[in-house]
Amino acid sequence: MSNRTLRGNVEVFLAYPEAFANAATPTAAELNSAVYVHKISCAVDDDFTLNLTSSDTDDSRSICDVAKVSTPTFDKYEGTLPIFRDEDVTATGVFNLAFNLLKAKGIRYWVGVRVGLPQGTAFAAGQIVSLFDFETDYPGDIADATSPMRLEGRLKPQGTALVEYEVAA
Repeated sequence: MSNRTLRGNVEVFLAYPEAFANAATPTAAELNSAVYVHKISCAVDDDFTLNLTSSDTDDSRSICDVAKVSTPTFDKYEGTLPIFRDEDVTATGVFNLAFNLLKAKGIRYWVGVRVGLPQGTAFAAGQIVSLFDFETDYPGDIADATSPMRLEGRLKPQGTALVEYEVAA
């Protein structure tokens, strides 16, 4: 019998660009940096988005093409991180950490996700992660009468995604 991966086994993190000597090959030691990498999973609403979307395509045909053509050109991805707000703006927990990381426009992050291990588990060689290069956009408050206050961390793709990458030693 197979078991499904539960939400408690999904880690969402933000890494500053300087966290990695080479962003194409992040190492476990780099991902474990408490200075440059921030695990914010417990502040992230279950309704977050972080994934690839349909690639852009070039549909130009030459006179030699006998049918419709569609050539993939650029990978596209998207991300939004709705995060819970702390009622105490001076508290030192994960809610205010995530708020402070996402509240301003123009901050560059590698936004990452790891699936299959309990949150808070240290990164190790051989684990699978996905990283997406984003810049923060203006955030928006999410408020309704039946839910806690949240901030939607809006993210602008910067062109590079590293999907299902096996972490180097």
